Amino acid sequence: TRQRNESYLAWKHYCPSGGGFAIRSTWRRIWHLYSALQKIDRQISLRPVGYLDHFSESLPRANFAEEVFWKAKWFSDEKEVRLAACRWIDGELKEALERIKTMPRGEWIPCDVCSLVTDIIFNPDTNSVQRRCLEDVIKRFQPALHDRVRESQILMARAHFVSRGTP
Repeated sequence: TRQRNESYLAWKHYCPSGGGFAIRSTWRRIWHLYSALQKIDRQISLRPVGYLDHFSESLPRANFAEEVFWKAKWFSDEKEVRLAACRWIDGELKEALERIKTMPRGEWIPCDVCSLVTDIIFNPDTNSVQRRCLEDVIKRFQPALHDRVRESQILMARAHFVSRGTP
């Protein structure tokens, strides 16, 4: 969300076979969602992700579930923000660990997607079949977002340079 420009390396890392998309929002929109969720559930946290060198730095242990908000330094170009529900599991350690094994790997956090998303950006290497598939999913499940679908800045730059005969 803090990143204004696309990252070619991120596209290549997360979508090496083409396809895929990025969802863009703003701090303000995410803050409004967070504020609304805080009224319902005080265990929701919103923070920028911190990046550290695991070889020379230790994970800060100041807060419960702190590890959710840290990644390796080599991901620092992502400038990621996370909204997370961090749940405390009561009981003895052994019992808590057994309960964790039976819990789902994630939790749905309710939100109005239309008020959160500003743009849906196609991977610059998306082919026509992948593009049509994504557009069909948006039309079927979130038609209000259809006008927020955008071409990649990278794809537009490529087209500009190709039309000018520049490599």
